[in-house]
Amino acid sequence: MSFGAMPPAWIADRRLTEFSGAVGVLGRSIAALKCHLAIAANHPRYSDGAVLSFFDIATLAKLSRPMVVEGLEMLRAFQLVEIEKKAVKNTNRYVLIGHHPDASFTKVPQDRISDRLRDIGNRGSAHLDALKIYLTLLFLRDNNTNVATVSHERLVHYTGVRPDAVARANSVIAALGMMLIRRSESEWSVSGHPTNEYTLLGDFAGTRPSRLLPSDKRHRLPPWQQ
Repeated sequence: MSFGAMPPAWIADRRLTEFSGAVGVLGRSIAALKCHLAIAANHPRYSDGAVLSFFDIATLAKLSRPMVVEGLEMLRAFQLVEIEKKAVKNTNRYVLIGHHPDASFTKVPQDRISDRLRDIGNRGSAHLDALKIYLTLLFLRDNNTNVATVSHERLVHYTGVRPDAVARANSVIAALGMMLIRRSESEWSVSGHPTNEYTLLGDFAGTRPSRLLPSDKRHRLPPWQQ
């Protein structure tokens, strides 16, 4: 498996707007979305969840253990993830609520998440906005071309990101090598908003091996982090 399966309904329902950038909540919102991407990238389509340790999530997302806990708790409170304790040894099973193996799903490229998620900062509204927009673009990606043709207006609709913050968030994602951006040939949407073509990078075809080790060979957290 080189891509994970994420249910699309929560993005279509504009649930990303619930992840606030307010003072005191921003860090938890970033942690929650990074945890969600770490889980989604390792959530097989034909499976009942992603089996991961805290070490796996903390390493993929570059989060401290307390922030992993806070991020997962936010996802659980928003009813986006179910957590089954102690699935295998020091791991839990994380089930993305709404996923069904026979239903449509959004692909999440495991290679890009494994290599780049940790480089998205844990502070600052630009990084929260970048996570929201990246998730939305994955949802809107054309499966044949890997391109999402989207106006700023539509990104704002799905994410709640301020219109004047979209370009900065796009720059964060592009700088990490997670997508390419070019102005659409139509340039403007019907409503007069600029439209871009976003080419999502990564293995969406499932041709590369999984980036995670089998659960019995993963590193365990050191005692002081347990």
